Amino acid sequence: MLKLKLKQASLVELFIVAVFSALLIANAWGTFFASEDVIMPIVISVLIAMAFIFFIRIILQRDASENLRSALFKISEAASSTLDLRGLFRLIHEVVAEIVPDKRIFIALYDETKKTVEISDFVDTCRPDEELSVEQLIDQVIRSGDRVVIYRQKTKEKVVQRPDQTNISAAEHLAIPLRSPDGEMLGALVVQADAHGKVISEAQMEMLNIISNQVAVAIHRKQTEFLLKNLNAELERRIDERSAEVADLYDNAPCGYHSLDKDGVFVQINRTELDWLGYEREELLGKVRFRSLLSPQSAQVFDQLFAVVQKRGYGQPVEYEVVRKDGSCFPVLVNATARMDEAGQFLHSRATVFDITERKKQEKRQSRQRQTLEKLALGASRREILDSIIRYLSEEIPDAVCSILIVDAEKRQLMLGAHSRLPTGI
Repeated sequence: MLKLKLKQASLVELFIVAVFSALLIANAWGTFFASEDVIMPIVISVLIAMAFIFFIRIILQRDASENLRSALFKISEAASSTLDLRGLFRLIHEVVAEIVPDKRIFIALYDETKKTVEISDFVDTCRPDEELSVEQLIDQVIRSGDRVVIYRQKTKEKVVQRPDQTNISAAEHLAIPLRSPDGEMLGALVVQADAHGKVISEAQMEMLNIISNQVAVAIHRKQTEFLLKNLNAELERRIDERSAEVADLYDNAPCGYHSLDKDGVFVQINRTELDWLGYEREELLGKVRFRSLLSPQSAQVFDQLFAVVQKRGYGQPVEYEVVRKDGSCFPVLVNATARMDEAGQFLHSRATVFDITERKKQEKRQSRQRQTLEKLALGASRREILDSIIRYLSEEIPDAVCSILIVDAEKRQLMLGAHSRLPTGI
């Protein structure tokens, strides 16, 4: 405090102190040496006093520069060490309070999108004066982009207000605009003297002007970090949603998907194919070859075609007979391609698997119908035609008892009959 007050003293004040000190030194010189020549002692004394005061001013200016550098460094560090704007504002308040002690300090943030101003209080004892229209002051700073200084002058205990600030209270205060490095208006740094406090000095204003630039950089950095954090969180949320959608599409597709390594071992398989096979994912991945789930004849076909896929990168759709975990079989149609590395080496296959059980049944049904029609066309006996129809119905309805009976015109005599579970000669 003492150093700051001494630094704020004007040259005239220091010169008066120097002259007064010189007179004291000259008087002491004449008394001690009992000399009648007092001119030379006065001159020497004045020079010594002025040199001493000049030296003190240099020291104080250096200390002030160090204090300013320290304040700028603290604000810069606060931008990195604090977690949010609230923490940053609190540290800024502490730094500014060292420059302008016993003053009220707060920051007003301007939202360009919403066209609103938010005033952040730092501690309970540092609130804007209730009689002061802070909103008008901040509004003027943001609209003009210039520093606003309100002076307090008293005449017969009455406050003399500036014409352009008729609604501003008597307390002197300073509002400095805060701009981002690219010129965007961020808000204002406001310093207000207490009702009975001393005014803000010119030296303090100069330091606050310099510090406000660093404050703006720190706020802009923290706001940018907060924005990037929110953007990253939103991006991660969207990625998670999209990943979940893709995973669901892969896992619950109406067809099976699987990937095999160079040895034909499962490295990936979807839920649909697992349900068809009756296995769990951990039972197959990295443990079981696909060919081990095929019938012997299908396994031989797979060995030939999988080698082609590894070499050429793709293969033709092929039908296999797959054996479920419970031992039952069902037909599938597999179409596979290969994923290669940059050197053209095989990494793993990518295959789609379709359950063609229903298609096979339809093909067999059409084949039976075609055979029956061919027998009719070739003039086959009734017995052969009836037997063909019974076999077809028995395959379509395995648990049903199928029979066909033909009687004479008068419905008295059984002329011909066929039954899947009776002798055909009845």
